[in-house]
Amino acid sequence: MCLIEAVKLYLTTFIKQLKVLVISYFKLVFYFAGFDQNNILLTCSKGAWYKKKRRAAIDETRPGAFAKDSRLFGKVNWIPNTTRGINVSFPL
Repeated sequence: MCLIEAVKLYLTTFIKQLKVLVISYFKLVFYFAGFDQNNILLTCSKGAWYKKKRRAAIDETRPGAFAKDSRLFGKVNWIPNTTRGINVSFPL
């Protein structure tokens, strides 16, 4: 197999996998499109969700590293990662 054929085979496989990934992403987006974002409970460290100021103060009005481009900042219910609870599902 020459180099050109190997590159063609690689690119063909890559494009097929990319198509599968894109289709899966859009299926996921459309599936979650109807959910009310106020019903989402998000848990992570406070410093990752909110922006840290100097000297370890946290500004809860500005998004941090996890919330920066998520479009969920200010819409979901955030709780600290140390919060413990039980898993209970309620019918909607």
